[in-house]
Amino acid sequence: MIDPSVVDAGYDLVRVQYVDDRRKTLQIMIERRDRRSITVDDCATVSRIVSTLLIKKVGRWPTPKKPDLSRNQRNVIGCYIS
Repeated sequence: MIDPSVVDAGYDLVRVQYVDDRRKTLQIMIERRDRRSITVDDCATVSRIVSTLLIKKVGRWPTPKKPDLSRNQRNVIGCYIS
């Protein structure tokens, strides 16, 4: 559902994981297609894309969390949406 839009924006999805703990969380790990370093702006871009898709599918606007900058791995940063 989200892959085509994220790829069109210039990113690859590395991992998408739904964590069903107290705060249901959709974890999205991205990598830029040009392999440059991921920035907070990149995470914000993907967050807006995914949020727009989710509101169309689910009917509500998810509240985005701040990107987790501590998980930098091969220029990949986790972007989290609750």
